Amino acid sequence: MHITSPQSSFGIAASLSCYRLGIPTVVSAHFGRRANPYASLAIKLKSLLPVMLAKHCSAVSDDARFLVKKDSQIIRPPVDIALFKIQNKDHFSYRDSDSPFILYPARINPSKGQADLFSAAHSLKNRGLKFQAAIAGHAADYSYLEKVKSMIGDYGLSDNVFVHEAIPYPDMPSAFASSDIIVFPTMEEFLGRIIIEASLCSVPNIAYASGGVREIISHNEDRHLSSARKHWGIGCFNRNALQFPRSCKISRPKSKG
Repeated sequence: MHITSPQSSFGIAASLSCYRLGIPTVVSAHFGRRANPYASLAIKLKSLLPVMLAKHCSAVSDDARFLVKKDSQIIRPPVDIALFKIQNKDHFSYRDSDSPFILYPARINPSKGQADLFSAAHSLKNRGLKFQAAIAGHAADYSYLEKVKSMIGDYGLSDNVFVHEAIPYPDMPSAFASSDIIVFPTMEEFLGRIIIEASLCSVPNIAYASGGVREIISHNEDRHLSSARKHWGIGCFNRNALQFPRSCKISRPKSKG
């Protein structure tokens, strides 16, 4: 049995891996004062992941004993998914309401794929498509942040792509809701928690077919995975989504049955 209170992508990925191996999994529905997005995903999207969602970390032992007696199954306790309730809040004062808005919330560092996003945005602009995009996150390396800003200018995207400060976690749902598309162009994440949370907020999301994202998005049904071997691919997917941003299929967890 695998018992975890995942406070990071690693804990969530470990839970998914254990399930794939047929190991019953107990997951805490909360960590700290925040709802666990993995638990909330199972609740709101009626995930087929057979996990026991413990109400609190302290309740794991009792739930685990119950799970030993029963086959692994979905238990739906009263998880406080109100923490994911979308509040109206203007995060992006520069946003043009007439243009589709792309958001990439992530730390600003070379492994996060910001350069791929710029390349895709450049391709979109050359096709005459109207859009805006924001990269929202902390930059631990000031020199790389300056490089990012320089790349925006080099690609001729000063009117399209903006660098935004990191969005506080409680404000993420409203930030998602004010966006038309969430992109995740990194190829070095083993899960992709942003994809889970964007799905919770019913926002179309696009990512490379790499790492744990493949466990979350159904490639054939949702067509939100771009070939990891073709960096320009994410631009092509963005183009299709930008034309009909709200009619895009929303990514769902893959069926495990």
